[in-house]
Amino acid sequence: MAAIRLIEAMGVVQKWREVDHLVQSGQQQIGRAFAAQGRAVMKAFMAMRPYFVEEAVWLRPYTRDDIDMASFYLAEASPIPDDEWSRLWAMVARNTLSLMLAPLVDMNELGLQLGAGALAGTLGVDPEKAFSLKNPRAVAYLEKHGADLVTEIFEETRSQMKVIVTRAAKDGWSYTRTAKEIKNRFDGFAGLKPQRHIRDRATLVAVTEVGQAYEEGSRIVALGLEGSGVPMQKFWRTSGDERVSAGCKDNQAAGWLSVRTQFPSGHDRPLRFPGCRCSALYRRAR
Repeated sequence: MAAIRLIEAMGVVQKWREVDHLVQSGQQQIGRAFAAQGRAVMKAFMAMRPYFVEEAVWLRPYTRDDIDMASFYLAEASPIPDDEWSRLWAMVARNTLSLMLAPLVDMNELGLQLGAGALAGTLGVDPEKAFSLKNPRAVAYLEKHGADLVTEIFEETRSQMKVIVTRAAKDGWSYTRTAKEIKNRFDGFAGLKPQRHIRDRATLVAVTEVGQAYEEGSRIVALGLEGSGVPMQKFWRTSGDERVSAGCKDNQAAGWLSVRTQFPSGHDRPLRFPGCRCSALYRRAR
């Protein structure tokens, strides 16, 4: 039993050793994409300046010198119309799509190959026969996952920016303050500023996408072997520390399952959520 546990633990260590370089590279590319998107937002956001109090005009015939500071009359700021905000974001998304998509495609393709190669090596099968990016399962994963992911990332970013401009309008922020908050948020996304949370978005995206692709590559190999007449089993392996969630612990407690059986959480394989540190182990059925 101790030997089996040691092998399982080594499998998890092997995974993260293999993907570490890919994660670092992906984080840098995604970080650059967020930074470029931030610059695009800042440039487009200049058109929103008239909606802020900083652009208010002094009511004539008074001037700044005529009135005490406490008596200034400022024109009220107007909320940014939803259609204007939607137009601005649609333009930014369109112009930065390729910047975000390219590193995601690279991470997913290389992650699939790493995961497939690792399992093939563990099981002693020819990696080239066990997996190819032309495999229908790999093609389907890349096509659906890539499109869905970019949409999800962009929607989350749009939502966070909308929260900022809505609060700015409600609390009477100046254009300068609002623009600074937007810039700081994108710097945080890209990992250019220290974060109060565990990971900046660029790192979280890279860790999650490489992990997802690695796990899918292994699963594709296992399903291929099952389809060729070799019964396969899978096991949900957690990192084994105090940070493991209850759902992941339940999946591990389920033990070895048929490769086509879902884990208690309803997942076919890790990851359960962004940043999940679990791995799937596979073996020929016993």
